[in-house]
Amino acid sequence: MQLNNIKRRMLITLSFLLITTSVQAQPERGQQGPPSLPNKAQIADMIEELDQALELTTSQKAQISGLYFAHFEEAQKVMDADKTSPQDTRQTMEALRKHFQAEVKVLLNRDQVKKFESLQKNQRPPQQKRSRR
Repeated sequence: MQLNNIKRRMLITLSFLLITTSVQAQPERGQQGPPSLPNKAQIADMIEELDQALELTTSQKAQISGLYFAHFEEAQKVMDADKTSPQDTRQTMEALRKHFQAEVKVLLNRDQVKKFESLQKNQRPPQQKRSRR
């Protein structure tokens, strides 16, 4: 009888240790925060990828490059600004993104716009893809 008690206690202790270890190994979800903005090298890479995908002219590439750098500079200002709430920041960033995409589309021909929209749709984070279904 005493052996069963010891086994039960050992099993409970082992279960407790496994649960504690498992919980500590998981990242905290509440500390994710907004995604970081790309640096200048990453922005240049994005422009190169867009150039390859859309076959931009030299003029288009130069104009779009200016839009990209200006967009992320403005986005950084929004991120650095004193925020009232994360929701307000999200709304501001979404409006900024839509305005930026509209400016880029003005510089593209019809075929390029279709490809650009497809690229943008495929690059959205998973939570945004799900919410649009």
